[in-house]
Amino acid sequence: YYGGIWINPSDRCADGIHAVWEAYVAGFDPTDPSAYFGIAGISVDAGTGYILQWDENPGRIYAIYWSSNLLDSFSVLQTGYVGNAFTDTLHNAYSEGFYRLDVEVAP
Repeated sequence: YYGGIWINPSDRCADGIHAVWEAYVAGFDPTDPSAYFGIAGISVDAGTGYILQWDENPGRIYAIYWSSNLLDSFSVLQTGYVGNAFTDTLHNAYSEGFYRLDVEVAP
């Protein structure tokens, strides 16, 4: 993206939030100010649960977590996940909650 190896991995991306190394791990373009890593949308299927969606990048695996509030720890819903959508069937009775999405480069 930068045309050489001179960039410091700790430098900020064009989004002003992530470090260059974080953009590499997530698989997005660090020079694009609108690029980001995160859950892009949540929809509800009344019979199944909450459907989380994000931009999938090749060679990445994801972990999805849930918490009832931000003061409690997050519980693991799925690790080692490949794909761009996940259906949470465990918390469909909850009207509130928080999700966290982690990414790593696949081995």
